[in-house]
Amino acid sequence: MATLPQPEELARKILDIFVSHFKCRPNDVLLINNIQIVWLNSGLETDDLKDGMEYAVNSGWIEILNDNSMSFKLTEEGFKQA
Repeated sequence: MATLPQPEELARKILDIFVSHFKCRPNDVLLINNIQIVWLNSGLETDDLKDGMEYAVNSGWIEILNDNSMSFKLTEEGFKQA
């Protein structure tokens, strides 16, 4: 039986995009468009990205920047969790 991915699993996939795909370090910033392209090319769903982002933000792994560009910053803790 198929199961839906859990929010923590999705959040870790987002961290993998930051660290493995884009080679980000703590405090590096990515635009949502960059994350979405990799996410969707991996065959993942847009709704799953939202759930993963929520978990990552609530866990302190990434921060939402308030600059209207929809950008996200990788935190020290997020880098450690990647």
